[in-house]
Amino acid sequence: MLRFHYRYVLPYRSLIELGNSQAVLSVFKKGENEYVSSVWEVLCRNHISTYGTDGIMFQMASRWWGCYYDEERQLHLPAELDVVAESFDGRHLFLGECKWQEHIDAQEELYRLQNIAKGLAFAKDHEIHYGLFLKEPSTHHDVVRIWYPEDVMV
Repeated sequence: MLRFHYRYVLPYRSLIELGNSQAVLSVFKKGENEYVSSVWEVLCRNHISTYGTDGIMFQMASRWWGCYYDEERQLHLPAELDVVAESFDGRHLFLGECKWQEHIDAQEELYRLQNIAKGLAFAKDHEIHYGLFLKEPSTHHDVVRIWYPEDVMV
């Protein structure tokens, strides 16, 4: 709620006080998807840290960005992962992506996560658990664990 306040209320307080809420609504609509996506990522990280998956509890999840080694291309490539968490016993690693958009192919996303995981030094010696957090049902939804808004916002 504070994020919304500081992004949309405080900067446009004068317009709101003058009764020009349509102008503020217009600004919000232009950035709505980006704003909701960023909030969705926070909710997803909190969900994994609170409930875990596959019977495993994970430490506080975070976002990760850096480079991984792509064996096929034999070079280091940049990557960003939306949800990364290590289990409390240090044996498991959760890697996930949050997508607040339509028409996501779960199989493609899983392949991308698996490819990145193979090239992450910190993922070695961990059992990797993958997951997707999606706005709506996906094609190939049976290949990976998927959470939807009704699962995350419990």
